[in-house]
Amino acid sequence: EVDAFELSEASFGGSGYDIAVGMLGGDVLYRSPEMWEGYVYSPPFRDRLYFVHLNQKQNSREGIAAYRSKPLSEAIIHQISDLTERLIRCADFVQFQELLVEHEAAISSVIGLPTVKEKYFSDYPYAIKSLGAWGGDFVLACGDENTPQYFKEKGFETVVAYSELIS
Repeated sequence: EVDAFELSEASFGGSGYDIAVGMLGGDVLYRSPEMWEGYVYSPPFRDRLYFVHLNQKQNSREGIAAYRSKPLSEAIIHQISDLTERLIRCADFVQFQELLVEHEAAISSVIGLPTVKEKYFSDYPYAIKSLGAWGGDFVLACGDENTPQYFKEKGFETVVAYSELIS
């Protein structure tokens, strides 16, 4: 009868998002261990979204520690939360990408690191969003039918279409 969120905080120090997903068994709109709800994300442009593995395992503990060492103003928290809300409601592919770029820029400014697109894929014509610890295991790439080939040519073999992974 251990509270999974308390155990995670005491041992790993993460947000608890993974626990919420495990408890619900599906998509979660997560704000904190006290505020999360089931959510089904299925945008009309889901066939233009891809998950790409970056061939590395980010140390989540280090990523969390680095993030928590940075001061967060209420303004930046509000900005990032607002962008998240707008992203999940967005039905337009072009606007979705603009919001992703703005979200990545906000996180980048907080943690003082370049975006994954700036670091690895500056020539890629669509938006890319880091997932998990910044610059970690996977990214979400917007794109088209040429997207898998682009990443494979760059040496990133694991490119999974959103529609293959999320049912």
